[in-house]
Amino acid sequence: MNNTPHIFLDSNIFYTDPFQNNSFNAALINLSNSSNLKLYISDVVYEESIENYRKNLAEKFNNFNKATEAINKLSFNKNKIEIASYDDLIPTLIEKIDFL
Repeated sequence: MNNTPHIFLDSNIFYTDPFQNNSFNAALINLSNSSNLKLYISDVVYEESIENYRKNLAEKFNNFNKATEAINKLSFNKNKIEIASYDDLIPTLIEKIDFL
């Protein structure tokens, strides 16, 4: 009889912590890497996690752009702040999930 625990991840684990940096998520990943614990991500959860990340980034970028515009209206010097497109950040999440 096989006593290996099998854990099926849900997209909720990636929503607020897509790179698994909080202590619980990091401990879970470390445990799976160092012991006989299996983590699984279904195709549906995989796609949903990426889409949720994309939506979350789009919202944050939109808020950032609005704030930058507001600051520019209030300041003498126009602030030119350039950051990568949120679409450029998606491959990093895909690499992280694929590594799990």
